[in-house]
Amino acid sequence: MIDAELTALLHEPVMMVFAARSAAGLPALGRALGARPAADGETLDIFTPAAQWGEALGGLAPGAPLAFTFVQPDTYRTFQLKGELISIAPADARDIAAVDRYVAQVSQSLTALGVQPQQMAHWLGGRDLITLRLAPTMAFRQTPGPHAGERLPDRGA
Repeated sequence: MIDAELTALLHEPVMMVFAARSAAGLPALGRALGARPAADGETLDIFTPAAQWGEALGGLAPGAPLAFTFVQPDTYRTFQLKGELISIAPADARDIAAVDRYVAQVSQSLTALGVQPQQMAHWLGGRDLITLRLAPTMAFRQTPGPHAGERLPDRGA
């Protein structure tokens, strides 16, 4: 599902959000601090601070639906993956290193676009990191324009 194009984009300084259901069953959003596709493209690890996005995480359990959206802030090129949550786990050392790289990269990119550090500090912080493992089943192009919302053909090997 996660092909070379999407993998390459995830290694760029993209903004990342995930959408889930709260414990009350209502729509809820959280920001991600990086993501790492599995080598086989079948799953995606998403890193987020647990306390900061508690409402969005409150209704999550393995098997729950999860949407993950990522956008290039300078072009608005956007994709969304939808699928099933496979697991929730504390972030390990490798995940934390990925988050540190992501925060540095996206901070630099957004600063170059004129975003002030205090504008992004509230969502680029948080050290109580968890890893959400998503098994995407659908991919969509969300970039503004005539193809926004278009489902992409099944991707992968």
